[in-house]
Amino acid sequence: MQLRKFSLTNRLLTTATLALFIALGLIGIVMDKAFKEKTMDLVKERLEGYVVALLSVVDDKQGQLQVDKNLPIPKLNQPASGIYAQLSSTNYNWQSDSMLGIDLPKVEQVASGKEIYHAPLKFKGKDYFRMTQGFVFETDSGDRPFVLSVTEDANNYFKELAEFENNLWMWLLFTSIILLGIQGLIMNWSLQPLKRLTDNLSELEKGKIDKVSDDYPPELAGLTTNLNQLIDNERGNLERQRKTLGDLAHSLKT
Repeated sequence: MQLRKFSLTNRLLTTATLALFIALGLIGIVMDKAFKEKTMDLVKERLEGYVVALLSVVDDKQGQLQVDKNLPIPKLNQPASGIYAQLSSTNYNWQSDSMLGIDLPKVEQVASGKEIYHAPLKFKGKDYFRMTQGFVFETDSGDRPFVLSVTEDANNYFKELAEFENNLWMWLLFTSIILLGIQGLIMNWSLQPLKRLTDNLSELEKGKIDKVSDDYPPELAGLTTNLNQLIDNERGNLERQRKTLGDLAHSLKT
């Protein structure tokens, strides 16, 4: 009973609104996922670049690996800068000045030519990104395998991600409100012929007009034509009934 009282306008508006929110929700989910994947790829590429840059300052001096003090990444010289580097080999371990007072998990041993990427690496309640790659330094006295690892604090990344998600859903909500308004205007304009037809029928019932106007969209033209034919048929039937009754009355008098 309640469904029958639910107007056509409300049905269309409700259906269109649900479809709009579902579509925008799916768009938001897809955009959020794409943003996360893209930014994670960028983080990985950045850390790989840091490892390659550090590799250029690794040298062998007097049979021992050493890292030059002039690092190509300035933040590695700044304590608690958020970017940390470590080198680990059989008889030599090195860490950047940025690790002063920072506790990080032990560097994993990686075979030459291999890499391990953690995104994120959780340690003591904090999140980090870490790229670890294995290398071999070839010397006349033999090969010296070592591991280079660059770790980045993921706090800024997750802050930016949260800000992006908030802005994304805010703009999608704002867009949905605008689209709902436009949708309402379009729906109101689209249903104007039906409202006009209702007014026409009301005027016809009150005797203000003789027939329904034929100035309607093609979708309603068939309906109005049939209504006018029905009206004409009913009028013809009434006219015949009047004539029959008139003839009968005349016959009774004579």
